[in-house]
Amino acid sequence: MHSLCIVVGDDPEDALTPFADYVKVDRYRAYLEPADVASMAEHYGIPAEDLSALSERLPDWSGADGGVEVGRLFFWSTENPRSKFDWFEVGGRFSGYFRLLQPIPAAWWRRLLGRGPIDRVNRARKREVDVSVIVADPPASLLYDGTWHECPLTDDRSKLAEWQGTFERLFVSVPSDAQLTAVDVHS
Repeated sequence: MHSLCIVVGDDPEDALTPFADYVKVDRYRAYLEPADVASMAEHYGIPAEDLSALSERLPDWSGADGGVEVGRLFFWSTENPRSKFDWFEVGGRFSGYFRLLQPIPAAWWRRLLGRGPIDRVNRARKREVDVSVIVADPPASLLYDGTWHECPLTDDRSKLAEWQGTFERLFVSVPSDAQLTAVDVHS
């Protein structure tokens, strides 16, 4: 699924890296949720309470060794628990997302090709873009100051309105000289 993320900062790739699928982290215990334990138990025909027997099936189920700790089933993982996407592209399907307040005059060679001024870009300073358009229809996510903020995947109007309010509050706090980048993130 493609979604739009506005990244605040001069180095969007560096800002996005901690949230990438392909970033491997130090090994940690990934605990199975009760519903996953129930599915696993049903699949192998083992009672869900027999965590010891289920732990022996973890390499087949999750592709990794694991065990039981404090009454919970876990497997060892190096997958990024903060992962939000598997790849990204600046602009991508959202190319030209930012509408400039002052279009950039076309260079002489662009005018020869019949091109007009540039009024939409993928990267700009906040003070250069029409903020009202962005706030009126917020993107799916905002990466600001190392924190990923996102709209919930829902049709619930109250939750969407809550996201719009949260986004507006966060976006207003972004300094006017901050670099904004429109990024197509794929998950």
